[in-house]
Amino acid sequence: MARRRTVYACQHCGAQQPRWHGRCPDCGQWESLVEESFAPPSSGGSARGAGGGLAELVPATTDEKRARRSGSSTELRTAK
Repeated sequence: MARRRTVYACQHCGAQQPRWHGRCPDCGQWESLVEESFAPPSSGGSARGAGGGLAELVPATTDEKRARRSGSSTELRTAK
């Protein structure tokens, strides 16, 4: 079961804050934040994400496919 989350929403501008403030940081209204609590939506599965946690193979690149550019700096060039 998910833990309930509490946010404080401004009645004037609708901004949400994690803590109560006497004045809304977004619009500047005094005493406009009200406490709202809700349960966050469940992920519906494992913590691995939507992909199911399986690895995908990445096609290998060959040196022929890479285009090399020569720069003007000789310090950055490496000897073969």
